[in-house]
Amino acid sequence: MRLQNTFLLFPGIGEKTETKLWKKGVNTWDGLTSELSGKRLSKAEKILPKARKNLEVGNTHFFDSQLPGSENWRLYRDFDDTTCFFDIETTGLSPENSVVTTVSFHQGGETTTLVRDRDLTKENIQNQVFDSICW
Repeated sequence: MRLQNTFLLFPGIGEKTETKLWKKGVNTWDGLTSELSGKRLSKAEKILPKARKNLEVGNTHFFDSQLPGSENWRLYRDFDDTTCFFDIETTGLSPENSVVTTVSFHQGGETTTLVRDRDLTKENIQNQVFDSICW
């Protein structure tokens, strides 16, 4: 799914309305305003140009602020070249005594895992996330 296929970033549109729009054949932002009225239309008309511009310039922060947190995965297809999925594993003993054992990054189709006492260093972590978007 690409960002232009989601309507959740528009105020007043939730998952149910988004699904109804898809069922009506409205699959991109291009057809959105013809299906809305009242406050939803007014709000969408304000957000739509901003959404198009921010997508064009690659501003992920705009979409992060517009989408519900659980829907940030929708940014992936449009920003997959700079997206970095980040995972931390610990011993899990307790909050006070846990130790980080591995840190993994998945970016550009490749996964890198840094391991404690081998290559898990601040410098290596910084090198992995440089110029990336981590979720």
